[in-house]
Amino acid sequence: MGFMFEQFSHLLTSLAYVLPLELFVFFGSFIEEIVAPIPSVLITTLAGSLALAAGYGWWGLLWLAALASVGKSIGCAILYVIADKAEDFLLVRLGPKIGITHAEVERVGKYFTGGVRDYLILIFIRALPLSPSLPISVGAGIIKIPFGLYNIATFIGNLIRSLLFIAVGYTGFSAYQNLLNQATSIESLIQIALAVCLGLFVLYIYYLRRVREKKA
Repeated sequence: MGFMFEQFSHLLTSLAYVLPLELFVFFGSFIEEIVAPIPSVLITTLAGSLALAAGYGWWGLLWLAALASVGKSIGCAILYVIADKAEDFLLVRLGPKIGITHAEVERVGKYFTGGVRDYLILIFIRALPLSPSLPISVGAGIIKIPFGLYNIATFIGNLIRSLLFIAVGYTGFSAYQNLLNQATSIESLIQIALAVCLGLFVLYIYYLRRVREKKA
């Protein structure tokens, strides 16, 4: 499986030498977001290196980061919708068996009311350099964070993150290679940690449900 995604990553990066840089950044970032095992630094850092060779200035890098953010944010929105619909489908069937109701899950999302604090939290999480994007998108869809809040914060956070990686590629190809070599393993560890936390959260809700049932 790892070899397959490695080959796919090579195929994706080869598009950089076929497409105009702007199109490569946009479509590459979108695909990178949908196909989660691809390292999130792959497209933008390569784009930064190519922008240096093409003579882009810093305003040009900002434009590339904006295109990357649009592509990634469209992918994030699709994952959000899929997770939202999957949560509706699965909890109706599995929720009663594990003691978790649809309302209990959505109640978590109601803590995000659209205030400045909520925007800052989501922007910060999205902007973190090696924060895995897939669990954030899926988690937001499951607990139903308001879609408008989610999209705006996702775009801004992705813009900051994309600009950072583009700058890394722009300032040094060796730095790009080192970052790319480390990104896959770090993101994998973070995703595993988040999956464990999600499992513990589900068990905790189940435990609370059983305690309430015994008291009743």
